[in-house]
Amino acid sequence: MVYRKDYAAQVGYSVEKMNRLTVEEFLDMAKKLDWSANPALSAYEPASENLFPIGWPGPDAFPTKASVRAQLLYILPIMFSKVVVGESTPDQAIAWAENELRRLVEEEVAYIMIAPAVFIIFFLIGYPFVYSIFLSLTNTSVGRTGSFVGLLNFARLLKNTIFQRVLINSGIFTVGSVTAKFVIGLAVALLIEKVTKGSKFIRGTVLLPWVVPTSLSALAWWWMFNPNFSVLNWIITCVIKLSSGVPWLSDAKMAMFSVILVHVWSGVPFFAISLLAGLVSINREYYEVADTEGAREWQKFLYITLPLLKPVIAIVLLFSTLMTISEFNIIYIITGGGPRYSTHLLATLAYQEGIATGNLSRGAAISLFLFPILFVASYLQIKTVRENVRRF
Repeated sequence: MVYRKDYAAQVGYSVEKMNRLTVEEFLDMAKKLDWSANPALSAYEPASENLFPIGWPGPDAFPTKASVRAQLLYILPIMFSKVVVGESTPDQAIAWAENELRRLVEEEVAYIMIAPAVFIIFFLIGYPFVYSIFLSLTNTSVGRTGSFVGLLNFARLLKNTIFQRVLINSGIFTVGSVTAKFVIGLAVALLIEKVTKGSKFIRGTVLLPWVVPTSLSALAWWWMFNPNFSVLNWIITCVIKLSSGVPWLSDAKMAMFSVILVHVWSGVPFFAISLLAGLVSINREYYEVADTEGAREWQKFLYITLPLLKPVIAIVLLFSTLMTISEFNIIYIITGGGPRYSTHLLATLAYQEGIATGNLSRGAAISLFLFPILFVASYLQIKTVRENVRRF
């Protein structure tokens, strides 16, 4: 660039050497510069000495030495050159420099702010994930370092009848729970949107099942399902006057229904509040136009509400599916996977095989089995969401 060559030539530095200057060397270069050689530069001589052009915070305002270097070797020379070549007035050049410095500070602060999240993702998620992949390709167990066996663990799982049963359980649990949470959550969101008095209190109350720790709520539900002192069976036999209670946890089908019920109870608030946020963001003018055209409520819901809610619905469904298929606490506390593996999911079976019995490689293979499918599904759904957002 011409201005860098001209600027460097006045102090006898090549452009390559100028790019490698330290802060101290740049300051020394600025002192050697013949400001009188070009009248346009004379107005900047005090700025080069103090590094405080009008409105600039100075090098002490920047978090790192790299930003100070960028200020001295990049922003100041360009600012000078804009006036030298006649692109800008001094005031315009200084305004440009202020914007560049502000961007530089915001960028560095952004990196500092996301550093904890990057640390958590890398060390608490990334490293265990990579190590799980390694374990799944070996025959490692507790107390014994295994050897590489490739995909043998996955091949054996596919032939295992218990694992096949768990895959079916995971499908039933995920589809049943996510479908129920979506339908009920959307209905609750539509009802809350219509409420005018006490809406804040109602929204806070709706969130309670979701914010309560899962372990505590699961224990409470286990107590209600327990055959010895079940409050639900007491209501059925003493209030409704039926001859016998319901085998909530001893019957395979009822046990699956029970854990789905608990999961739906705890997950509906997330759907309701997320969908409510999407409903509130919809422009009311669409509904006003529909009213003038004589549209019915179901038509407005079908042709306005649902299409505009698609991006929110897709994200909520994706997040909920990933969380549901990896559910552990509710199953482990209420049924422990029983009776006869009828409620075991991938997470609980992975715990039983990898931790309880010590077969680490088998447990890792179980936990990673659906990862490729979920990864592809997540990618396709996020891609669809982005396309919908661009369309709107």
